[in-house]
Amino acid sequence: MKKAFLNFLVFCLLAGFIPIMPQSAAAQEEADPGPYLILKIPDIEKLLSDVETFMPPNPQSKATQQLNMIRMMLFGTDWIDPGRSIVAAMLPGGKQPEFILLVPFQTANNDFQKSLNAVMGEDYYLASVPPKPNLTVSPSIESELIDASIIPAAGDLAIEIPANGLISMFEVPITAAINEIETAQPAQTTPSAFSPQDIQNMLREIINISKQVDVVQIGLSLNGDIFTVGVDFNTLPGTKLAEILIDSDSDSRLTHYPISLPIKFYSRAYNVQGVTDLMESAFAGLYGQLGIDFNEMAEMSATFTGEMAGGISITQDGLVMETIAVLKPGTDGEAFIRDTYLPWMEQYSKMLPELTSQQTDQPIPMYERTADSTVSGIKVMGVRTNIVLPAPPDGPKINNIAYNTRIAAVDDLMFIASNDAGIEKLINGTRDLVSMPAGGPLGRVEFDLGSYLKGIQSLMPAKQNTAAIPENLGNMTMLIGMYNGKLSIQNSFNVQVIDRLISAIGAAASKQKQIPADSNNANAPETP
Repeated sequence: MKKAFLNFLVFCLLAGFIPIMPQSAAAQEEADPGPYLILKIPDIEKLLSDVETFMPPNPQSKATQQLNMIRMMLFGTDWIDPGRSIVAAMLPGGKQPEFILLVPFQTANNDFQKSLNAVMGEDYYLASVPPKPNLTVSPSIESELIDASIIPAAGDLAIEIPANGLISMFEVPITAAINEIETAQPAQTTPSAFSPQDIQNMLREIINISKQVDVVQIGLSLNGDIFTVGVDFNTLPGTKLAEILIDSDSDSRLTHYPISLPIKFYSRAYNVQGVTDLMESAFAGLYGQLGIDFNEMAEMSATFTGEMAGGISITQDGLVMETIAVLKPGTDGEAFIRDTYLPWMEQYSKMLPELTSQQTDQPIPMYERTADSTVSGIKVMGVRTNIVLPAPPDGPKINNIAYNTRIAAVDDLMFIASNDAGIEKLINGTRDLVSMPAGGPLGRVEFDLGSYLKGIQSLMPAKQNTAAIPENLGNMTMLIGMYNGKLSIQNSFNVQVIDRLISAIGAAASKQKQIPADSNNANAPETP
């Protein structure tokens, strides 16, 4: 993992300084369409130094040589202005795009200028990659690069993609490709077979939704051992998507509720109805093929505020879960579970017998009601969920994975757990909850990597050499935010930990290769 991580960062660094694609000889069109993408490096020396901290002290290594090459091509880094970003823009033109580089400086560097045939601005250089003489850059592109250099980057290395502009630019060929999808119905269909028309409608709607996104920003950051990948979707003002991606700023009761399971998730209230409408516009046809009435699903979803907290644990003994969901004020939680939530699950289950019969001789309902009970004076209802998994061709048949779920409600809080003891724990743990002002990210997911991977491994068919999952791998964290029309997703993990994990998997794979193909019949005579 470390090697792949270093190679990826070095590749991104080199992308701004060495020839990646042949230069286009075509002149710029009068109507400048703008860049395909922009790559930004806010502090090149920090980025190079961060990468070096993960490298073995070997001056002959490929990664070290590549980093030295970057410094040589830049003629050092002390002359570059650390307060502004180096910007590399991919511009359309002719058969191949070309790259224009803006390097802001605090001290002029004649060697760098001569090396790339750079054009000197007031306090920056412009260069083509690969270099070409008599470089000309349109005023609009130059202005865009200057602005991009000043605006703070989304990470130590950031990529900005003008989604709306690119889709508009290529809308004609994209539409043509969608229209060419085979329209004939398949000879035999099953409830899981999506028609070409459904796929076409879904793709068209995804394009319509994507056109509401102005810019996608991808940021890579390295702080100590923590590597963070962030993706921001910035919408166009006034679009339907922009109206959905707004932080409600409503008070929260569950943000600090303690969850002890290895996988934890939290969210504050958000526009559940808007998100459901968005999903319906794109995926209603596909859901319909699965037997889901999206109108009923939307009506049910509208009862939730979006605020929830919970956790999951996966072990060889099964799935353990606990979830608290907040319903809209005034909702009778018990009546909602009894009259809407469980009937919908049962109805959906009855529409899927053919899906389960593909793997078993007899259809298995996805959901089965189980006996009611009473916990702390509260009625608890339950279901048994059956998941039928396809078996690998050379492995034992997996007929059914089943787990029980218990569901209850107190006022506007809905509780879901694996057993009645879990329901009681949730009820007692929320008796004294009070609302607090909203703060922090809209959503948060935390994975205890060691426990999660060991749980997944325990569900796999037994093999002689499984990977020895290292202890104390730490957490992988995902933060989700909605800010004035922007969706932000950040994933963070420890690079050193992932390196240990990849090494363990590699060791297991190496042992597996050493086992003879037929270890139980090693002395069998060879077939003539």
